[in-house]
Amino acid sequence: MGEVSHRLHRAAGTLKRAGLGRLVLRQGLPILAVLALLPVLAGWLQGLDLAAGWALLAGLPGHRWVGALCMTAVSFWALGRYDLAIHRWLSTGQNEDAAQGAGVTAIAVGQSTGFGLVIGALVRWRMLPGLGLARALGVTAAVALSFLAGWALFTSLCLLALPSAFPHAAPVGALGVLAGGFIVALCLWPPGWGGLARLPRLPSIWLASRIATFATLDCTAAALAFWLLLPPGTELAFGALLPAFLVALGAGIIGGTPGGAGPFEATLAVMLAQVDGAALACAILGFRLVYYALPAGLGLLAAAAGPMRSLATLRIEREALSRQRPVFRRAGRPPSPDLGWHLATADRAEAGLLRQGELGWLEAPGSGGGWAAAPTGSALVAIGAPFGPWGAARHWIAALRAEARSRGLAPVIYKAGARMAASAREAGFCVVPVAEEAVLDPTGFCLDSPEHRQLRRKLRRAEKAGLVITREMGPPDPATSAEMAAVSAAWEAGRGGARGFSMGRFCPVYIGHQHRYVARSRGRILGFASFHVSTREWVLDLMRTLPDSPEGGTAAPDGTMHALVLRAIEEAAARGCPRLSLAAVPLRGTPAEDSGTPPLFAALRARLDEATGGAGLRQFKACFAPRWEPLYMAAPNRLALALAAVDIARRVARPRALPRLGPEFAAPGGLAPPRTADRAAREQAPPLRRAS
Repeated sequence: MGEVSHRLHRAAGTLKRAGLGRLVLRQGLPILAVLALLPVLAGWLQGLDLAAGWALLAGLPGHRWVGALCMTAVSFWALGRYDLAIHRWLSTGQNEDAAQGAGVTAIAVGQSTGFGLVIGALVRWRMLPGLGLARALGVTAAVALSFLAGWALFTSLCLLALPSAFPHAAPVGALGVLAGGFIVALCLWPPGWGGLARLPRLPSIWLASRIATFATLDCTAAALAFWLLLPPGTELAFGALLPAFLVALGAGIIGGTPGGAGPFEATLAVMLAQVDGAALACAILGFRLVYYALPAGLGLLAAAAGPMRSLATLRIEREALSRQRPVFRRAGRPPSPDLGWHLATADRAEAGLLRQGELGWLEAPGSGGGWAAAPTGSALVAIGAPFGPWGAARHWIAALRAEARSRGLAPVIYKAGARMAASAREAGFCVVPVAEEAVLDPTGFCLDSPEHRQLRRKLRRAEKAGLVITREMGPPDPATSAEMAAVSAAWEAGRGGARGFSMGRFCPVYIGHQHRYVARSRGRILGFASFHVSTREWVLDLMRTLPDSPEGGTAAPDGTMHALVLRAIEEAAARGCPRLSLAAVPLRGTPAEDSGTPPLFAALRARLDEATGGAGLRQFKACFAPRWEPLYMAAPNRLALALAAVDIARRVARPRALPRLGPEFAAPGGLAPPRTADRAAREQAPPLRRAS
């Protein structure tokens, strides 16, 4: 009793916070409006001969009853799948079978009793105890609104394609299709500008298509159930019934009365005036029994029985599941204690992008390792390769697939190396090259070799300018941070803004975790370069130099960035690092190489190359005579590949604002590796100075 009392008390508080008065008012107003229109509805319903309808219903052939029951079962099966799509959209984390059962029960009871939002939320809360009442209200509201959107799109298409007695059906249908196309565009490419940026997160295009498909299947099956309950001999084709039935169904839903009673019958009586009133009454009465009364009774029994498993069992199952599968941690969430250590020892140091707070990560159970990833409009995009103690690549690909499926997204791997790309291809993914990474071995780098002729010329120009290059680590002091921010802002202004997603952006907390090389002249910062550093690899991240200004201020001399990168190469060699990456540039394919690439994908790759200044970056990195390693993008099919490529190109070219990072992200906090004695000694050493 104590637990029940506590749950009821929590429910009352949740309902109060959710604004129960507003919910009742919103649900009650349509009912009051229908009551006020009862005289008009009575006039419309005079054409229905209910007494004759009952007589026809009693003589209806048995196979029609069986057909109507089967169509009702199909309709409610579609509603259960529909509810599951909404749970994936909202990432509720509920058991999929239980979520479908709760959705069917809630709709069966709610559509027949009225007050659908309140009743549906209470039934879902009853059937899914781990969901919580507030979350159940959110799921119920999302189901109602998205179903209305799916119904409106399907109805609009039917008004355009099928004959209808509805006045001006074609223009209304065209407007509905245009509105549906606008919503689909928002699902494909969520806006990041203006008032649209404050809209709730819409479902991905994959979930939106599932929602539209199951809404269409539900409505079609319900219309077939109604059509089968018309008496034999009624001359009404299903194509003529469908638009009228859909409009009547919408009138009943919007009216908000129990089962749509009143608006549903009145709309059918007006739009199907050519049908005999007794035959129409027969179908309406049979439909009420088969589609509303029978499911409502079964739903009430299921709700009374409650969930088949206890709260304790559900908790145990959830804990066991969390130990068996990876968990996706959203960007900006507090990191696990050992994540910093795994980043510091990662095979691919570019995983340090996590420290910026824009990317989340797929975390391996039982360890701090993971895979940098982020959801986009249509995909869950994992970048590079997993880090930390991880198993075979195929296991991580399976985990990425499972996590993406639970969110209604497509699993996509971006900037995958050759080994990961091969594993993805074996797993059935479509793989295409997207970039090439400039890599060199610092321990074998020789400035005097013939291929570094251009680099030596650049260094001589920087040397004449008298630059002083220093290495800095740890969070910059406020004065240095402000000066570096000014250099970064001037650099970005000259290039149309910063790039994001898989590319670093200036942030004092973020660069506090990196090795930085700063070029100064007469005490003023003219440029800097930062590197992700692990025990296995260094990766070039930020490159910022002071450009020419209209006021005639001092600009960074030619060769500044070459000198900064060379200093990093020398230090990486001194530390015995076997690999230094100058990062990737978009792949510039020849027409022959692009012959097997989807045209849209090739066009997006060229656009990304232009947006990121790929030609200039390629020329700069070629001065160091690196070896070029291909990087790939993988997705389950070409459509997912193309949509994800659009998402990534948008996120890179027009990045979102960086999140505010909490103190756990600042060095030497949560994302910093443990301080060993050797590392502490290096941090306390005075900065190295070199006159270039």
